[in-house]
Amino acid sequence: MSDTGASGRDPGLRPLSGQQHTAGALDRDEVLKVLTFSLGVGETMLESSVATSDVEDALRRLTAAYGLGRCEVSVTLNVISLCLLQPVDGPITLVKVVDIGEPRLDRIAQLAHLSREVEAGRLDIDQAVRSADEIRARPQGVHRAIRLLALVVSTWAWVVTMVWVGPGRM
Repeated sequence: MSDTGASGRDPGLRPLSGQQHTAGALDRDEVLKVLTFSLGVGETMLESSVATSDVEDALRRLTAAYGLGRCEVSVTLNVISLCLLQPVDGPITLVKVVDIGEPRLDRIAQLAHLSREVEAGRLDIDQAVRSADEIRARPQGVHRAIRLLALVVSTWAWVVTMVWVGPGRM
């Protein structure tokens, strides 16, 4: 049984690089570009402590939006695996081990917007790759020293409160 619609095309197909493609006619380089783009988005999401199930869902939607609806996605705590079984060229598998860092909620919001643009068909793969690269390259909103200063001030306030009021009177 095929997943194609009445036109014989994959219903999740979107243009790649400004051209219309059919599921069987995707160029291997374009498939690699879509998988690499999706892997980068997933990496950024995992780095920001997004739930693995949400990362899997996002990567399935992104790959399907570019015509790779049969891409297998597996995400664990720090590993992303994308596998596309192609009848002609054989399987293509990409795996990425992710270093988990501090949550970057600003990136998550921007990636969610990018994902909606891709799913709506408003960005070809080259535009999406450029946008994702820009999101990853943006500096963190609040500098690490400022966060450390806020932690020290907060701790100091608790210590002063405990000494001033006393633990028995709180």
